[in-house]
Order: sequence, then C-alpha cells, then structure tokens
Amino acid sequence: MGLHCENCQKKIIRRMKCERKTLLVTRKLTFCKPIYAFLGSIMLLAVICLFWLRFMLANPEPIEKVNFLGRKVPASPTWDLKPLKLIGNEDDVRGLIVRLLGDQYASRFRIEITGELKENREWFNVSRRSFSDPVTITGSSGTAVSYGLHHYLKYELNCHVSWDGVQLDLPPFENMPVAEYEFSIPDRFRYYMNVCTFSYSYVWWNWTRWEREIDWMALNGFNLVLAFTGTEAVWKEVYLQLGLTQDEIDDHFSGPAFLAWNRMGNIRGGAKLSDAWHMSQVSLQQKILQRMRSLGITPVLPAFAGHLPRAITRIFPHAKITYAARWNNFPDKYCCPALLLPSDPLFQRIGSMFMQKLNEMFGTDHMYNCDPFNEMLPNTTDLRVLNGYGKSIYSSMSAVDPEAVWMLQGWFLVNENYYWTYERAKAFLTAVPPGKMIVLDLQSELKPQFKKFDNFFGQPFIWCMLHNFGRTLGLQGALEQVKQGILEGRKEDEMVGIGITMEGIETNYVVYDFFSEFVRDDELDIVRFSEDYSKRRYGEHNSAAESAWRALVTSVYNYTGDEANHGQYVFNNRPSLKKKLKYWYTPEDVYNAWYLILKAAQDLKSPNNLFHVDVVDITRQGIQLILDDLYLNSTAAYLQKDLQTLKVVASKFLDVLDDLESILGSNERFMLGPWLESAKTSASTPLEKKVYERDARNQISLWGPNGEIRDYANKQWSGVVKDYFKPRWELYFKALKRAVRTGSPLNTSKYHKDLFDIEQRFATSYDLYPTVPAGNPIQISEEIFQKLNPLKTTRTP
Repeated sequence: MGLHCENCQKKIIRRMKCERKTLLVTRKLTFCKPIYAFLGSIMLLAVICLFWLRFMLANPEPIEKVNFLGRKVPASPTWDLKPLKLIGNEDDVRGLIVRLLGDQYASRFRIEITGELKENREWFNVSRRSFSDPVTITGSSGTAVSYGLHHYLKYELNCHVSWDGVQLDLPPFENMPVAEYEFSIPDRFRYYMNVCTFSYSYVWWNWTRWEREIDWMALNGFNLVLAFTGTEAVWKEVYLQLGLTQDEIDDHFSGPAFLAWNRMGNIRGGAKLSDAWHMSQVSLQQKILQRMRSLGITPVLPAFAGHLPRAITRIFPHAKITYAARWNNFPDKYCCPALLLPSDPLFQRIGSMFMQKLNEMFGTDHMYNCDPFNEMLPNTTDLRVLNGYGKSIYSSMSAVDPEAVWMLQGWFLVNENYYWTYERAKAFLTAVPPGKMIVLDLQSELKPQFKKFDNFFGQPFIWCMLHNFGRTLGLQGALEQVKQGILEGRKEDEMVGIGITMEGIETNYVVYDFFSEFVRDDELDIVRFSEDYSKRRYGEHNSAAESAWRALVTSVYNYTGDEANHGQYVFNNRPSLKKKLKYWYTPEDVYNAWYLILKAAQDLKSPNNLFHVDVVDITRQGIQLILDDLYLNSTAAYLQKDLQTLKVVASKFLDVLDDLESILGSNERFMLGPWLESAKTSASTPLEKKVYERDARNQISLWGPNGEIRDYANKQWSGVVKDYFKPRWELYFKALKRAVRTGSPLNTSKYHKDLFDIEQRFATSYDLYPTVPAGNPIQISEEIFQKLNPLKTTRTP
C-alpha cells in the first residue's frame, strides 16, 4: 500500500513537470511567433525563386550566340562562330565553284555567308525563283554554303563529285531548274580524317591533289579536319633548340610512308628526311591551312604527347624518361622512342616550345590532336597518375593557347579495352575541364564507346565511322548501322558532331556518299539512296545499274555486327592451310551485281570513267570470291592426298590471278604504277627517289623490316597481284604438291623462309610498272565473266 502511494506521488510530480514544460513552450511560441512568420515568408520566397529559375532554364530566351557545345549562353561563349577564320569567305567559295564548274557556270551563282545560326544550327538556303534569276545560295558558313551548292548539283542536276571522279553533265544555265528550299544542319561539327590517312593516302600528294580534296571536304560539309602536314619541320626546329644534333634527329624520324606512326610514338627511324622534304611540306601545309580557313574549315593541329628521340637523355640525363612500349614486335632499332612522363616539369617546357613554334609557323584555330596511348598501354594503373597525365598534357597546350581544345582519338578505348576500365578511363578523361576536350568515338558504326563510358563522363564527343583499315580494297560496309548509330547518338547532349575516320580513302565511295547525306538528313532510305546514287554517278537512269546497286547495298554493304573487316581476304594474305572464310552476305549477290553491271554497260549511252571504276571493283570482288572457292578445293585435295585434283585446282587458281591482274590494269585507280611514281616524284635527289620507293613498297607488303604487320595495308592492284601475290601462291602450291607426291608433311620452316624471300624481293625491287591503263574494262570483265561463269559456280561447304 505504501509502495502504491509512493508511485502515485511520482506520477503526479511527473505530470506537473510536463504541464510546466508545456506552459513554458507555449509562452516561447507566443513570443517567437513573429520571428517564425518572418522566416516562413523567406522560405516561401526562396521556393518561388527556385521554381522561376527552373522555368527559365527550361525555357530560355532566344540568344544569337552559342557555346562550344552548341548550347545557348547569355555571354562569353567558350566557342564562338563569329570569327571569319571559322566562317570562311565568299570569294573563296566562289573560287571553289570556278574550279568545279568553270567560269561560265560559276558566274551565274550568287553566294552569301551570314555567319549567323538559325535556332542554334548551321543552315543553307538555295533559291532560284525564275529561269532568268541566278542560283543564290545563302548559309551560315563557307562549308554550309558549299554543302548547299553540292546539294543543288546532286538533287536538282543529277551530278556526282567523288574521290573517283566527277559526273557534271550540266544543261545550259537557262534550263537549270528553279528551286526554293532551306535545310538546317543538325551537328555542330562534321569531322574528317584519321591520323593514319596521312601515310596511307596523302603521303605523296602535291598541292593540285590537296586542293581537290579540300574542295571535296567543303562540298560535303566537313568543318573540322586534321592538318598534320609539315609536323616534322616544327619538331626539327624544337629539337635543335633543345641541343640535339642533326644526326640524332635523323635517327628518330621515320620515312614519309610511316610518319603517322612515328608521330604517335609507335616507331622511330628508318629514313633521313631531307631539308628539301621539310621545306616542301611546310609550303604545302601553309597552302592547305590557308584554303581550309578560307572555306570555313577549322584545322586541327598536332600537340605534344611526350614522345621524343632517344638521344634526349644525353641532354637531360635526370629527366623522368622511360621508353614507349614495343609496338607489333618491331626490333629495337625501329621501336620504342623515348617517352617523357608528364609529371616531369620538362614536359611542360617541351610542350610549350612545340606549341609556340607550331603557332609561329602555321597559326592556330585552337584545336589540337594528341594521342598519347595509340595502341600502347600506360606504364601505370594508378588512377591519380592517369589523371595527372591528362592534366599535364592539356596544361602544355593551354599554357601557350588558353583557348586550346584537345581532340582525342578514342581508338585506345577500343583497341586496349582490357586495360581501359571504367574507372581508369574516367580518371584520364575527366582530368581536362569539361568542353576543353573532344573525344572522337572512332569506330561508332561497329563499336561505339559513348554508352560504355557514360558519354565520356560529360566530355563532348563526335560519332565517327571508321570503316577502312590500311586503305585496303574490298566491298564492305554497314550502312544500316551507320544510319541507326547516328540517330541514336543524336539523342545525347554530349554528341556534338559526326565524322569519318577511315585509315585510307578512295575505296567504297558509296559508303561515304551515304554518310554525307546525314549532314542534313535524319530519314534516309538505303534502297532509294542506292538508286539515286547510280543515276548521279553514271549520269542517267539505268534499271540494270540500279538493280546492281540494290543488290550490293542490301548484302555486302549491309553488315550487322561489331567485327571489323580489314580487307584481309584469302588470296591477298600469306598462303597457308588455315585460312577461314568470313561472309555476312551471300556471294551470289555479288555475282548477280556483276552480271547486272555488265548488262547496264550495254544500255548506257556513254559509260563514263566512274562506271569503269565500278565495273573493275565489282569484277575484282567477284574474282576474289571465286578464288575463295578454289582455295577450299585445293585444301580439300591436299588433305585427301589427291595430287591430280590439287594440280588442276592450283593451275586454275593461278590462271584466275592472271585474270585479276588483267582487269585491275584496265583502270588507273587499281594500278601500282601511279603509287610508286608519286613517291618518286616527291623526292629531290636520285637517292631520295630510291628511299621513297622503298618506303612505298614496304608499306603495301611487309609493313616493317621483317614483316611485322605483313599484308595489313596490301593492295589489290595490278603489279601487286603479278609480282607479290601470285609468286607466293606459286610457291605454296609447289610445296603442297611436293608434300603430297613424297608423302611427307609440309616443310613449314623452309616454306616460310622462301616466302619471306619473295616478299622482300618485291619490297626492295625497283622494277617499273605502267601508269597508263591497258584495255577496255567492260570488255575484259565480260570475257572473265563468261569464262568463269560465277552464277553457276557451286560453292564448296
């Protein structure tokens, strides 16, 4: 009972305390009520401001200027379209029209470059309201206007301008169609080129050929283009300033045909570059840059990635220098240049010296390419070090050019994907301020990387089609994947452009013409495109030719997958018993296209050279497939020890190679002679001619002193078939027949030694080859078709 009462007292005391606290709280609330009301008003105002700000960001006022990403900003854009050097000028666009159409037609075109965007996009307008009016083309830039001109020529006049030639069958000007239309251009940048293209395609070019190419760039709307010609002349000056001797510099530079990989630190040495070479390249680069800028094309110049001559250690013995990784097993004499680590202060010094000399010689438009890890791994996995690499490389650019933008080829993310994890890529790419780097997603049509790496962690990127490796020949493409890939990429805010990054040009032009349509068009029907392509290319409607192209674009040009096709087929590779055939199409589609293109030849009024190019190329592809069949038959005969069948098949295989040599020799586009003569023409002395010819031959055969990348860039050209491919197959079949006849296994050691002797003989020979085509390609193709009868060929499983 007493305990109960004690508990009651405790409860009462607790209740009293609670009531007292409640009273105190009530008094405090009464006292603080005005304060809380004031604070509530402030919070409400803040919420209203936040909603207003969100609305304004979602619905900005129209603003004329855009930033580097092509997004509207109120002031101080990072990238401004206004400067003339990015816009081009009207007189130079008129000059392009004169070069393309001649004075008479050019005088009837009116050009106006406004330098203004419409709805944040570049654009062009074509207008001819009556037959008495000129054709007026207005646009935001020189490249937009040039693209507008090309559009009028293609779609109103059925013309064709390509690497293979032009078809410009124009009516009298007064009969040219009236037109009135305007197109916007979806992408801020239209990028062109690959570091390797300078060696595989441009290496021996003179100004005449460069001028034609720059015109082609503008006509196809490209406004961002690599410009590496003359790079070695800049480095020579820097190396001399650092204290290197001329002999040490000569030991570092590669021959002209291999400079692309010397620039990326893959190889070193191999040929002395003369003063005459340097002077000619500097002069050429100055013309290239002037013309690009005048048409509104922004050149992308090189920057310092850390690769240096090995002799640099003599001058800086305590610098943080290692050696680049061995590339493709090249011997020490030709591999592993010095690699200066970005953490060394010397990196900034040399990088700044190069940038200053570069800008002094060539000027700048603030775009720089630098690829520190091209097919080579960093010497660390430390995320902080990788981040430091990125910061140091960009710092060496921005120290000299505060407006510098680093353009990076994203090939390393594809080729070394086992190393570049998400975290490592992020550490490297985010080292550069957002918008100060552009990543080229180099092979987006097969292996896009932007999704894997979260749109490159916020850095702007360009969706690129790689398509070609080594400038090899062979019909192939992935048109549907190109179309869908571009449309998918355009959904991403970070995608600021589209580009083509082929290693070599002048092959499969239909693929590049298709790509250029996406400069303006989101909805493109592939079959309809192929029919229009045929009409423009040949200058007239022809149902058989259009059917041939339909067969090709729905088969050989319709690859779906992610495996790159390097043009490595059976007959143009080193002969062995282990070759495997890889088709994503039905070979009969190619045979049918061959039949149809020859049928078209009978109906065309006047088959032009573009038609001849296609006849040769389709015939070449058909022969290649027939050789695949014969290879399988020869392998089966060898394994079954059937000597008689082996002899018959081997003889036919070699005979078909002769047919291939014949058709290729009927058109200059497929001949070895012009390649070698252009190399020799680039030389200034008899000795230099021999050096350059050796370079040109080695690149398309052994690709290295001992065949390190053998056949990577070989060519299906006349001369190469006769003196390189055929002797190898003759040796191969001779060895197989000997093995079957004697009952002994193939002596692979002797066979490979003899093969190398054949390959080296071709690479070091100075035999002359024709530069003028022989024979009529249509007639030759018809004879081969009738002889081989491919549509009745039974394929061996």
